[in-house]
Amino acid sequence: MYRLSLLIAWRSRYQVIVISFYLLLIGVAYGASQFSGRQPATVAMDIGLSFLKLSLPLLIALLFQDLISKEFERRYFLYSLSYPFDRARFIISRFMAVFSIALATLLFGALLLQVLVAFVESTYDQSRPVSVGLEYWMAVCFVALDILVIASVSLLLAVVAKTPGFVLLGTIGFAIVARSYGAILDLLSGNIIIVERQEEYRSTLSLIRIILPDLGALDMRHIALYDDVSNLPANFGIGLISVTFFCIAVLSLAMFLFKRRRLD
Repeated sequence: MYRLSLLIAWRSRYQVIVISFYLLLIGVAYGASQFSGRQPATVAMDIGLSFLKLSLPLLIALLFQDLISKEFERRYFLYSLSYPFDRARFIISRFMAVFSIALATLLFGALLLQVLVAFVESTYDQSRPVSVGLEYWMAVCFVALDILVIASVSLLLAVVAKTPGFVLLGTIGFAIVARSYGAILDLLSGNIIIVERQEEYRSTLSLIRIILPDLGALDMRHIALYDDVSNLPANFGIGLISVTFFCIAVLSLAMFLFKRRRLD
């Protein structure tokens, strides 16, 4: 079932999208570095990691649209579920296929970015070099954890969605909210008056924090940008545990809803 999921993705010509993704990554990161007069390698790495984090949720949503939502819409599930497998195995195989493709895309893209940053750094001797070694790959691992959370939510949306377009919009919306609300909450907790009735906004965002993981806290690119692993927050282990439990809960809910879904 896992191999079948990969085959469906391959026949959908996602390799063309991935190649275009890599070309854009190189062009965006290198082009941004040329506009920096003092820290081109830092800018190239920062923009490159941002591009990876922005683009991968789109790829994940498109894959789930084809592997789940459109399969229901075109009634291909009648063929897929004819195998002697239960529904839980079907949904997990689809999830593992999508996450495997996204993870492979991330790792190869990170490798390309690493080579590009090393090249840019060799052309300009900046005062504070970036890290393209251990710290860089630690930051990439946190990006992988970020897309794992987004993939689990995108799977849940694909299971409950009635139209494929909802999967794309819902995945992008979740990524924006989960990555930004922590920074907004920290900003509202300061003494700067930005909006009126800050307490109402703060209480609402605090409620969101209970429900959703703070993906903004998983952004550890600064340890690579400034070549200093000591910049890791002291409580990042708690964040990893909460994110892991969130993924397990979402995947369990997706399997439960899929088992109860009427496929007629």
